[in-house]
Amino acid sequence: MVELNLETINLTSPYSIERVGEGKYVFTSEYDIDFFVEFMPEDNIKSDEAYQFLLVNLKHKPSPKDPKVRNTVFEILKNFFDLNNHTVLYICDTGDNRQFQRNRLFANWFYSSEYGKKLTMLQSQIQDEYGVENYVTLLSRNDNPNLTSVINEFMDLVRLLEDKPN
Repeated sequence: MVELNLETINLTSPYSIERVGEGKYVFTSEYDIDFFVEFMPEDNIKSDEAYQFLLVNLKHKPSPKDPKVRNTVFEILKNFFDLNNHTVLYICDTGDNRQFQRNRLFANWFYSSEYGKKLTMLQSQIQDEYGVENYVTLLSRNDNPNLTSVINEFMDLVRLLEDKPN
């Protein structure tokens, strides 16, 4: 993965991004909420270089509706996809049972972004063995030469996770 270009991102991002490690970044909103972003290697997709995208509210404080957070996150994703023609999986955090809201919010962010037209997005809902609903989103550039294989692998993964042993 080519690391994000923070100079480029910070020219247009409402919040300033800082690198805190390889593939790891932080930014703070005007509401004093620290967000951690990470692109972590993902091994469930074999036909393309893939990363799991993490977005974590470090203080676990309720975050008011803040379009600057959305814009910052999409500047990060835009820069990632401008520099890398790879696949990203976003899995919503389930720690506070607000994963449905996170999934819906992320989808709204995606569809409200002009840049989203350059990407393929697939979403799925999977119930784990404890009955917890998990939401996973696949993002890949439309011109990714491995896109068909990536989509097939994603769908196979979803089916595998849905078929729970008795």
